[in-house]
Amino acid sequence: PEVPSSIRPGVKNDGNFDVSADVHFARYNGKPVSGPHNSYLTVLARMGLLGAAAFAAFLAALGAAIWRRARAGRIGLAELLAITLCFDGLFYALFNTGFESGYNCYLLWLAAGMCLERAR
Repeated sequence: PEVPSSIRPGVKNDGNFDVSADVHFARYNGKPVSGPHNSYLTVLARMGLLGAAAFAAFLAALGAAIWRRARAGRIGLAELLAITLCFDGLFYALFNTGFESGYNCYLLWLAAGMCLERAR
């Protein structure tokens, strides 16, 4: 059997048939960095100014819905949990790829949907 050319002795392979050393040491071969580790910058980089503005408008609508619900004084335990999960997910996205990681993403968007639905 022939060994793929991407596997070299002494260099750890990351499983994608791409040599990990090539990814982690981008200055040597000119490959781009994988990501900024900030979900908001990732949205801006992938979707441009128009997409980032639309996403900011969505976040503003979410914040306004939460604010209206809080001002009305009708927040129960379920709503408080949903609001906490929203703030937790949005804060986590500042320092990591929170919008792309499964565990954070499912909770964040489920809680955001609950907040928007309850604000009607």
